[in-house]
Amino acid sequence: MLEYVPSVTSTLNEFRRVLEPNGRLLVIDSDWRFVVVEPWGAERTAQFFNAASVAFKTVEIGRILRSELMKVGFQDVEVQIQAGVDTTGGSLSVLRNMASYATEFDTMRGSEVEQLLNEAQSAVEAGRYLFSLPQFLVTGINPIE
Repeated sequence: MLEYVPSVTSTLNEFRRVLEPNGRLLVIDSDWRFVVVEPWGAERTAQFFNAASVAFKTVEIGRILRSELMKVGFQDVEVQIQAGVDTTGGSLSVLRNMASYATEFDTMRGSEVEQLLNEAQSAVEAGRYLFSLPQFLVTGINPIE
């Protein structure tokens, strides 16, 4: 949930401060520019998540985590990406949450938001739904100083 914090650098510095020397930090977070929603297609998915992104401080947190950990002094920083796929509609709650951001901040018309959510729900019912949001798993060692 680092996409919501006011300062990624300050938060990681605090993680490093409380982590014992030679301790390993694991951060798992998203990059909302990599999300896939079918049946929406790439352009409409990007529009939807751009509208929702105003709720985030750092929309692309996943892709910058490695450099951010290194910047605050973590060593042996490694990155893995896990990309799960939902075809049964369990991720509709994520879409509804993002829709609430777009509606709350008035960055997308309510009728557009509702149309997209209805399309996603219909795709679930028809067996044509696909959602994927790769997760960045970033580890780093707090060096002994």
